[in-house]
Amino acid sequence: MTNEHSSFTIQHSAFTWPAGRNPGRRFFCFCENTHVVIPITTTRFEVPLGVWTCSECRPPGLAGAVESIWEVEGVVVNPRERIFPNPHVDIVLNLGAPQRIVEGFDAYGAFVEGTACVSGLQQQPLIVESGLATHVFGIRLHAAAAQALLATDMSALSGRVVELPDVVRHSSVIVERFR
Repeated sequence: MTNEHSSFTIQHSAFTWPAGRNPGRRFFCFCENTHVVIPITTTRFEVPLGVWTCSECRPPGLAGAVESIWEVEGVVVNPRERIFPNPHVDIVLNLGAPQRIVEGFDAYGAFVEGTACVSGLQQQPLIVESGLATHVFGIRLHAAAAQALLATDMSALSGRVVELPDVVRHSSVIVERFR
């Protein structure tokens, strides 16, 4: 970074996953005494726009379905952020202040009160507004895997952000485990 008041660091840690297990439709499944180490990359930003940490891991055993598992936490100066389109479907768990979509195709006003949502394939950027402090956890799925996992037609999610219970039965169990 060129600004002397800005810095970022990258740190590696590990997450353990049970050896020889394919969790299938379950995101977290642990077995006693059998673990595989999955590297987590954590990047910390301290810039004039705020201070936040981004962590990401790519579980090799889930590579066919999961692109990455990520978490963002921090404090920002501007409560709005632009999220660019990508070829993935995100399951997003909001662990911080309420957020809402303020600009984006068919998604305006989504998850104002909600704590969990699914962002389908987007064709244009979304503008998300949250408080100055934010904490969000996500699972980024490959589109084909998302269709099988969510048992939802991806065209119904295209350009939309919907509440998790609308596409995942028993989603309250998932949300409660992260709270």
